[in-house]
Amino acid sequence: MNNPLERNLEKLGLSEKEAKVYLATLELGQATVQQIAKKAEVQRPTAYVLLDSLIKDGLVTNVEVGKKTLFAAETPEQLDRLIKKEEATLKEKHERLEEIIPELKALFNLSENKPKVKFYAGKEGIIAIQEEFTRVAKTQKQDMVGFTPLDEFFKAFPDYEETYSIKRTESYIISRVIYTRASGPIPNATNPTKKREARYIPKDKFPFTSSVTVYGEEYLVLISYGAQLLGVAIQSKDIASTFRTIFELAWKTAEEYNKNPSS
Repeated sequence: MNNPLERNLEKLGLSEKEAKVYLATLELGQATVQQIAKKAEVQRPTAYVLLDSLIKDGLVTNVEVGKKTLFAAETPEQLDRLIKKEEATLKEKHERLEEIIPELKALFNLSENKPKVKFYAGKEGIIAIQEEFTRVAKTQKQDMVGFTPLDEFFKAFPDYEETYSIKRTESYIISRVIYTRASGPIPNATNPTKKREARYIPKDKFPFTSSVTVYGEEYLVLISYGAQLLGVAIQSKDIASTFRTIFELAWKTAEEYNKNPSS
């Protein structure tokens, strides 16, 4: 276990083994690398590398005495060089950061404009989507618009009218939906009490099998009613706005089928 002096030297920037070698050199005075290695309990080749590092930091010096190279620690006040070295490193890092901040901000702003996508699976996941983004629509005081294949939808959510529909109505959110149904339009599908406007389009002419709903200003949700219920929520004002526009075009077109459902 490191002694307190070693731990404090490590906090100043020395590695564990550098601290051991420095303290050994400090205690021995002038000494050979072999003596220092033994005192510090490191291998001789390792001691050479560590002493070279300490010399570069100005903490150790070497001197030739005859055929021997002796190493000695500099005065402990020289440890202040470690702090100054760290300060210089921090200053350099700060300068580099200042240089790249504009580029990083540009990337950050770009990412802010990217659509955010979430995936949901299973019935509970889809219900979570509906409830979460209904609250969003209420907060933004926007209606919900979308396309729904009712046969597939009610197969997955037979209790829809008794669960989610009630919650949406209680949130005072108007829902406009264009729907398909194999057996034709539903009588009184448009229901002011349930704050729902609905327009039917024939399933044989428009055989879509997934729901697409825009919630509020920025959320588009797609739900697939395949073997496994899957939902994808995309947060993007541009995408949501585009699909709203497509919906409005389809809403006007669907009017003719509601005037004459058999056409």
